[in-house]
Amino acid sequence: MHNDYEVMTAVRAKYKECIDKASEKTFPVPEIPIYFDLTGVCAGMYCWGKSKGTYFRVNLDIARNQLEDYLARTVPHEVSHHIVRIHFPEHAKSHGWQWQRIMHIVFGLEPSRCHSYDIKDIIVKKKPHKYTCACLAEPNHYLSNIRHKRALETKQTYICLRCRCTLVYQGTNI
Repeated sequence: MHNDYEVMTAVRAKYKECIDKASEKTFPVPEIPIYFDLTGVCAGMYCWGKSKGTYFRVNLDIARNQLEDYLARTVPHEVSHHIVRIHFPEHAKSHGWQWQRIMHIVFGLEPSRCHSYDIKDIIVKKKPHKYTCACLAEPNHYLSNIRHKRALETKQTYICLRCRCTLVYQGTNI
């Protein structure tokens, strides 16, 4: 397990390395800000737009737990989106052929749309409220702070998709 400073330093260095590599193989690729504010099950995100600008978002929890693979796969994945947006500003799909070719040609990687990181600990951490139902197959369910708050304040009820029983609050799982 790595501390946050080590992870952030390693991720920033890998982004710079990928951008430099892409600049050598294509034309200059500008560096953009990196924010370590992504939560949930998404490992990384490339954001672009006129109002908020262009930047990378990193899920620090996933990067911390899977650092080597994160640096090897997720960072080039997100930098490939940046390159596609520069080369094909209007006509490219997120994981279309242009993105796939950049993954192959620039980074020598097989393009994959989704990660396969073990995130069960992150899900429990981000969804700390344990609920149960009558299912024998999957009796435990975990709700986020937002859903839990809705259940308490607005009397929103959540049901199990398997058994159709109402979920019952069991306590915080932190």
